[in-house]
Amino acid sequence: MDLRSVFEKFFIDNYDSLFRLAYGMVREEEAARDIVHDVMEQMWLSLDTLLEEKNQLPAFARRLVYNKCIDFFRRKSVRDGYAYLQLKVSSEAYGSVEV
Repeated sequence: MDLRSVFEKFFIDNYDSLFRLAYGMVREEEAARDIVHDVMEQMWLSLDTLLEEKNQLPAFARRLVYNKCIDFFRRKSVRDGYAYLQLKVSSEAYGSVEV
């Protein structure tokens, strides 16, 4: 079985469960799809080395999804903090918005 066939089977067999894991954590459908897409892309790019542990691919993919979800929350926290600071600076400069 060639690499493409192995990956296609893996993708078909595991996409739904990986999406459910991501969605269960981030509660945003588009973000969950992006996370799973990023994981699948990362796995595709290193598939030749991953095939040495072919039985561990689903567990490896779940761990990658979990880690990407944690990264999502880190970025969201930074983004939200920055938005708050921008609002605060604007309100202080213009005195019109209570923060």
